[in-house]
This record gives sequence, C-alpha cells and structure tokens, in this order.
Amino acid sequence: MSDQTNTPRSADILAFRPRVKVPAGTQDASEAKALAEASAEDPQLRLQRALSALDDALARQKIAVADWRGAMSQLGTRVDGLGDGLQGLQANLGRLHAQVSQLHDSAVELEVQADRLLAVTTGQ
Repeated sequence: MSDQTNTPRSADILAFRPRVKVPAGTQDASEAKALAEASAEDPQLRLQRALSALDDALARQKIAVADWRGAMSQLGTRVDGLGDGLQGLQANLGRLHAQVSQLHDSAVELEVQADRLLAVTTGQ
C-alpha cells in the first residue's frame, strides 16, 4: 500500500472540446487553432485516444479504490484494537472501583471504632 501522506492524489478530467470555431485574431486565437486541428482530426483516432485515456483513468481508479479499501481495513483494525484497549481499561477501572470501595468501607469502620474509643476514654 502506498504512503498516503507522500502521494498527492488528483483527478484527470477528460474534456471533449466542442467543435466550435473561434474567429481568428481574437484573444483565443491559439484556442481556435487547437479547436480547428481537433475538428480536422480523424474522429476514429480521437475516439481511440479518448477510450485509451478512459481505460488509463479506470485503471488508476481501481488502484485508488484498492488503496482506499486497504486504508479502511487498516482503520478497522486500529479501531478494533482501540475498542479492545478501552474494554481492558474499563475492566481495570472496575477492579480499582472495587478496591476503593473496600478501602472506603474499612475507613468508615475505623472511624466508627475511633469514635467508640474516644467516647469510652472521654466518658461520654
């Protein structure tokens, strides 16, 4: 799988140029020349080139989808690991709660005994 942080991703848009001629001498004279050349080109050749570019784009899209699926799988694995870690933490917190409860009960008992002892020694 490729490193997503170092690989820039972009999309290629296959635009079919319209067969509209722009008058020569305007700002878009170079565009007009390109349009005229494209219009003069064999339609079968243009179609073959467009289909070839489409095949190439589909192949790159398949790779991108495979990379995305791999990333989603890796994310799922990490999330599962995080869930397992959280369950372990919850179990540890449950044990800690039980220990703290025992200590609290012992502290309450000691306080009661101390109060009794104090009452006996002070004569109350």
